[in-house]
Amino acid sequence: MSIVDTSIAAGAAALSGVAAYGAWKASREANKAAWHANETAASVAQIERDRWHKELTPRLRIKIQNDPHDVLYIRFDGPSALGELAVQITIRDDFDRSRLPHLAGTPTADQRAQVIWGPYRFRPGVDDADPMGRSVPAFPPHPRRPPPPRPRPLPQTTLVRRQRPGTTVA
Repeated sequence: MSIVDTSIAAGAAALSGVAAYGAWKASREANKAAWHANETAASVAQIERDRWHKELTPRLRIKIQNDPHDVLYIRFDGPSALGELAVQITIRDDFDRSRLPHLAGTPTADQRAQVIWGPYRFRPGVDDADPMGRSVPAFPPHPRRPPPPRPRPLPQTTLVRRQRPGTTVA
């Protein structure tokens, strides 16, 4: 090989090195762009999940009415996209009484756990409530129904005008 051939080979190697460096820089920029696109897609997906969660959160209207006895009413107000729902209600006691001191002659921890320490409980056996009155099995709430349609007026087949004495009919 002559000096010219070696020079051409060295120049070609240098140019391929420059091309490789350019390709490396381009792939690095593409990798950064893909990384940013991935972060953007993840944030958009989180926004959509939050939106769906908000749109599909059931809206229940709960009311306690004092008739001769307290009656609990639960009504499902939407969204209709949820379809059929089932609600299970449990009365809980959020105060942990297991660490209270146990004195002689007082109820045991199990006996205290069975007591409902609040103003409300379900009637045992009514609507399949458990024997303690703490919960009822799942049931569908009453859906919000539109008011029934009003009856339409009877069609008027003829319109009759009566003439008062002393007036003319137009």
